[in-house]
Amino acid sequence: DWAVKRIAGIGSIFFQRNFGRWIAEINDIVVDQSFRGKGIGEKIVRALIEDAKTFCKDTGIPKLKLYLTSRPARTEANKLYQKLGFVLVAKAEGEWGTNLYKIIIAP
Repeated sequence: DWAVKRIAGIGSIFFQRNFGRWIAEINDIVVDQSFRGKGIGEKIVRALIEDAKTFCKDTGIPKLKLYLTSRPARTEANKLYQKLGFVLVAKAEGEWGTNLYKIIIAP
């Protein structure tokens, strides 16, 4: 049906002032299974990185630490984050662990 629209993917970013400095975190990068493998996740993450750069520029922040987490089982996502310049700063441990990534954003 032409009137039915589907969401291919979503992502969110939030900014937080933390003891006199700003940090940001990307959350919930999700791509519908039928759209995976088409670069949509990468486009979402790149767009959120650009949002972080714009935030820095608009607020006069010289740099911003941008974090995200990913379960180790999400191998393609983990590869993507490293490809985009995120650095693994804490490796998951135990059943509930997640990998922690960071990138420094400058306008």
